Amino acid sequence: MVQDQAELRSQIQALLDKAKRCNLDGFEISAHIEQGFVATARMGSVENLEHHREKALKITVYKDQRVGSASAADFSSQTLDQVLERARSIASY
Repeated sequence: MVQDQAELRSQIQALLDKAKRCNLDGFEISAHIEQGFVATARMGSVENLEHHREKALKITVYKDQRVGSASAADFSSQTLDQVLERARSIASY
């Protein structure tokens, strides 16, 4: 699991380096991690308090005027490699 901004930056940089070696026309990577609380109140009372933690990564690749996109919620190195390969495979059709 990604623990901080530096670790996320490092993993994204590694994925960028791999994508650069794939002979693509272009690529985009988007990643986010969000966490926080949502409180709902009605009639002067707190009705609901929820904690959320969400993370997602999406890669879009461009090859020979084709586009492929894939996403994941797991930021492990193995999963990021698989996401890149899925996007490349989709762009090959």
